[in-house]
Amino acid sequence: MCAESHRGMLPLERRIRSMMDTILSGSPELGAAEESGLMLHDTEAILHEVMEELGDTEVQWQSHELIERIHTACRNRGETGLLDAIDQLISWPVDESVNDSAMKLVTDRIAHFSGTQVFESAIANSYLGDLWPVHGGLTPTQPFRFLERRIEVESHTENEDSIHLIGDRVVSEIEWVAGSLVVSGALEELSSLPPQDGRHRWDLLQARIRGYIEAQQQSPQVIWEVPALARIPSGQLFADPMHQERHEIEIRHLCESAQLLIRVPLPIPASTRLMLAECLRGSVPVRICSEQHPRPVLVAGRLDGDPLAVRAICQRVMAFDHVADHGISIPWREDWNQAKNLSTPLWIASEKSNPLEFIDYLLRNSLQSVRIPAIGIESREVALAYKAARKLISKITRRRGGGWNRLEELLAAVAISPRLLASTAQRT
Repeated sequence: MCAESHRGMLPLERRIRSMMDTILSGSPELGAAEESGLMLHDTEAILHEVMEELGDTEVQWQSHELIERIHTACRNRGETGLLDAIDQLISWPVDESVNDSAMKLVTDRIAHFSGTQVFESAIANSYLGDLWPVHGGLTPTQPFRFLERRIEVESHTENEDSIHLIGDRVVSEIEWVAGSLVVSGALEELSSLPPQDGRHRWDLLQARIRGYIEAQQQSPQVIWEVPALARIPSGQLFADPMHQERHEIEIRHLCESAQLLIRVPLPIPASTRLMLAECLRGSVPVRICSEQHPRPVLVAGRLDGDPLAVRAICQRVMAFDHVADHGISIPWREDWNQAKNLSTPLWIASEKSNPLEFIDYLLRNSLQSVRIPAIGIESREVALAYKAARKLISKITRRRGGGWNRLEELLAAVAISPRLLASTAQRT
């Protein structure tokens, strides 16, 4: 095998080896035999057989597909011990509650299997979701997915390889998000290419992502963030009117084929209001946010019900920490660790949830080894501003004008960040 092809197979080979390690670690007898070197030849033969069966290393193989091939290779070679270990691996204990050891067991498997859109994650989600005490108040219900995610990518007009890089990045993030995935940066330079070339690249990018989403059972909304104003080239003080006009034409075209989040300055210029009004009347919903309100890169979840669900939140913190430390090719690792180090609120709770019960739980557990999550409390005013902004945008869409000054006030109110529930000194 040449060096180039060997390097191309390394990621897939590492993933299969990680699964084999998980299988061996799940059985003390097999693990002891492997450590003594008695099974080294057999596991290498199984690995070789699985790699030969897969063939194409460019395919995004799901974990259950790899497990099935490992199972087949073990059966072909009469490895009854490994077959029993695999059966044990994909079965979950029946407990009356979710304790920390059970949570770690589930998380270990997810970390080694590298991904969440797979059968073992579906089992884990069902197992944990049925046992946690609160359902309606804690979202998302899938414990290994974030509610919201925002990523930065390069412009799809930058070069011919950009659409492939952007597509790979978006696809790698989709399986970790339950609600919405906001992609920022891809639509920053809409007028830098001739319209025909730019739209052709955009169609190819959309087709790649749409094909992946349609193959999944559950996928988040993919929302493309675009600035309402064209970027001013370096060395210029003002935007070129022709440049801005082409930029707005492309936004009008894009809003017919994708969900857009249009980033506007406050106050909103008159010409931008006209463009927004046309986009709002389109067939695909359009969202609006202010430039002064950057969306968080991660929102792990929301709690709008029973504050006792904070125990489940603490267990999810532990799970995400473990996946970030031990998982392979985790796309959100850097953002998660940065938010953790800065005590950025990763969970949002409404003010109507009783914060005193949150604080009581955090204080009682602050001396334990569990890491206390950073929870932000969203004020009633912000929640009301969200609702009022949605209603006002709907009215603007129907009556084709008016209400823009009030919308600017609401967008500014929405930009108020949630306050941190507890001080960082109370976190372990």
